[in-house]
Amino acid sequence: MFGMSLTSKVLPSDWKQANIKPIFMKVRKDQACNYHHVSLTSVVFKVLGSIINDTLVSHLERNQSLSKSWHGFCKGCSINTYLIDSYDFVTRLLDDCLLVDVILLDQAKAFDKVQHQFVLLKMEAYKVH
Repeated sequence: MFGMSLTSKVLPSDWKQANIKPIFMKVRKDQACNYHHVSLTSVVFKVLGSIINDTLVSHLERNQSLSKSWHGFCKGCSINTYLIDSYDFVTRLLDDCLLVDVILLDQAKAFDKVQHQFVLLKMEAYKVH
């Protein structure tokens, strides 16, 4: 089933359907920014995505194309290992009396800046529901 879908480059429409559920995260329920949206997708689609991801990561690891600094993709890595590596790098530079500039970006509210009407128009144009 997966092989046929990948070969034909067509996903069954049932696999692409998702239910979007708002999950309440903060104090005030009357503000949309206090909800995190979770997409509940088909289990079959999740399995296919996992197979593709595992195959791609294995290929990149075999060919040594996956940088160790890509903590989101490396096994055993996380935001914590990224922060430890970053801290270690900066402190080594400071120990060598080098100047260090650090730029910190907070992406937490990045999705609040999306023009939702534009996204809905694009979804309608491509019949994504």
